Amino acid sequence: MLNTHGSYLFGYYQKAFDVAKAVMSSSLGQQLRDGPRELVVDYVLNMESLFEQYSQVVIERELSYIKSYDHLGNLDEVTPVRSPSVNPFEGEGQIYHEPDHALQEGDETLAVLDSKHYAEGHDPVKESSSRSRLFSYAYLLHADRLAFLCPLLEPRRRRITQTGAELQIVSPEPDFTLYEYDKVVHDYLYDVLGQKSPELEAFRAVAENRLCLDGVEETNLSEAQSMSGPFTFKDVQNFSVVFT
Repeated sequence: MLNTHGSYLFGYYQKAFDVAKAVMSSSLGQQLRDGPRELVVDYVLNMESLFEQYSQVVIERELSYIKSYDHLGNLDEVTPVRSPSVNPFEGEGQIYHEPDHALQEGDETLAVLDSKHYAEGHDPVKESSSRSRLFSYAYLLHADRLAFLCPLLEPRRRRITQTGAELQIVSPEPDFTLYEYDKVVHDYLYDVLGQKSPELEAFRAVAENRLCLDGVEETNLSEAQSMSGPFTFKDVQNFSVVFT
């Protein structure tokens, strides 16, 4: 609802008020007079853009969760970057590439991800333009972990023959739900970050109550690498491991 009696508005609202009247006049096809008017504008929801934005929210949330059980602080500098701008030519900022998402640590790119809200069965890896764009991002960012985030495909891993890099379809199965999508994104990030911080496997097991600690608290895991901490073997001669 817009009331065109604007005498009570502050001066700095005047420009926005004039623009609003012009837009409404154009939409209604007639000059806007004094008095209240209602305007309903049809719009198209861009699912590709919406899914990309939602994926970024999920990546940020799941990375935050992984960091919460990284008791050694190895992931403190890892950040989820949305649409990082990559300029292939020095001094020519107007030429750039922008992947949807990247997982970065300082100047190093750990993974490049693209969100694709495609129809069921439509594999972006088999689409030349989508595949080529992702490959170009990986080349420019020196990344060897690539992923398409897709809500309606079967998950799959592929190995790129020439470079050894891995390209993965990240998708929940059997059906898309918000919970399952969060889970597969978490698993993907965990898999990427586990390569640089293998201790995450034990830390995650504790966080998910799959591994019990005896005589110590979870907060003590920050001393896991300390030679004088609670996880040091006090009596090496009597230490034994039983494999079953």
